[in-house]
Amino acid sequence: MNDTTRWAGYVAGGSASGLAIAHLTVYTVGFFTQADATWPQYLIGGVIVSAVAAGLAVAAFVLARADGRHRPRRLLVAVAWFACVLFTMQAALLVAAADPRLFAPDRPGTYSLLAGPAFGLLAWNRRAARPKR
Repeated sequence: MNDTTRWAGYVAGGSASGLAIAHLTVYTVGFFTQADATWPQYLIGGVIVSAVAAGLAVAAFVLARADGRHRPRRLLVAVAWFACVLFTMQAALLVAAADPRLFAPDRPGTYSLLAGPAFGLLAWNRRAARPKR
């Protein structure tokens, strides 16, 4: 494994964990400050989405550090491709919205803009690093 793969994994994992933290923080503050907020909205929109982003961050960190050819690693490469598509589409939609506030530290724009290509580079490098049989 080369340094590019390792750094792509760190950037992808850091961006996904930053997104998870920012998303959970914004939803928690909104839940406590809005009178009409409900528990299902908070749990589905805030906690579950943040847990998925945190899971993607863990997958990126594991892929950045794991060596060898194992079945779980191949599954993590598939998860990284999924995350690449998900974050890239989200970043494209946020750029298309043309609202610069979406790229503030507590909004998903910056994290998605970094995480999408980083997950793609990580998945591509890990896929290409497979030994020949």
